[in-house]
Amino acid sequence: MSSLEYKKKLVKNLSKNIENFLFKYTKNNAISGYIVAMIHWLVMYIVYMYILLGNANIFYYLCCAFLVITYMLHIYFSGCILIRIERIIWNTDKWWGIWTLFFLFLQKLGIRITKTLTNYTYTIWVIYVTIIIALKILISNKNKKFKIN
Repeated sequence: MSSLEYKKKLVKNLSKNIENFLFKYTKNNAISGYIVAMIHWLVMYIVYMYILLGNANIFYYLCCAFLVITYMLHIYFSGCILIRIERIIWNTDKWWGIWTLFFLFLQKLGIRITKTLTNYTYTIWVIYVTIIIALKILISNKNKKFKIN
């Protein structure tokens, strides 16, 4: 089995397990998909907001480590595994998670949404967040260095 086939099988099995688990409670895949999406968005919202607004402390570094793992999984699976799961549960390929509104806007402008475009968009986002993290760490370290006791 090739690496790509293995990844597809892994995503499909994980999706089916999540779908079956949630369906026991929701009896509706649309609702199940919303549950996955809301948990996905809530976790990422908390992580990003803390990175943008929080202090550079142990929780900050845990959020950074979580993002590094997320980015590595994104590279491994050639995209967000949770968005893939949401797509499978909803049976659609026109879903890009939080990026959907942005990509629908681009489509209205006549720009075709391709894998390359979505990858570039995500890469630009990762670079932006990395710069924010680096600046916050540098500023935090400078402030500690110049504190008067």
